[in-house]
Amino acid sequence: RRVLLKELFSGTQSQADVENVLKTLADARLVTTDKDMVEVAHEAIIRKWATLREWLNDNREALYIHRQITHAAIEWESKKRDTGFLYRGIRLSQATNLVQNYRAELNTLERNFFEKSQQGERWSNITRAVAITTIFSLLVLAGWFAYQGNQYLSDAAAEREAAQKNFARVESMRLASESNALLNQPNGNVELAALLSIKALQTAY
Repeated sequence: RRVLLKELFSGTQSQADVENVLKTLADARLVTTDKDMVEVAHEAIIRKWATLREWLNDNREALYIHRQITHAAIEWESKKRDTGFLYRGIRLSQATNLVQNYRAELNTLERNFFEKSQQGERWSNITRAVAITTIFSLLVLAGWFAYQGNQYLSDAAAEREAAQKNFARVESMRLASESNALLNQPNGNVELAALLSIKALQTAY
């Protein structure tokens, strides 16, 4: 593919060495150079040069991923290195697999892009871990408050039930007292006294 000359400087070789190799290839008419651009002189070279074709076939997937990194790094650079254009997730994972074996193939921009992507992913993981911890803590607190609330409601219900029973006992004693008072009167109403006694028993035994 047609590439910028600066893309070929990986940082692992000196610029002079790269330029010497390019000059040798250009003198042999295998590549052409045009200001800051370099490209294979003719497509036939790829078809006829068996060793080169073998290299391409053996590394097709790596070359494809590398090309994606190149495009992504150039776009990141053009967007003033906006972190929103860095690799994350699956794309970063694929790039990591490539870089582990072909780190020397990356130029300076691509390497910077990859390293910043890794840093961003680590920060995202830290942020995600903090978020998960915070949510878990909030859930624990919510559970604790819910438990305390249930306990409070249970206690309140128990107190209300006790108060109702106490009121029923007092009311039962009042009814029984009225029943006794009627029975102790010379002309007391025995039937009413009996009804009051029954009511007292029904209110609280």
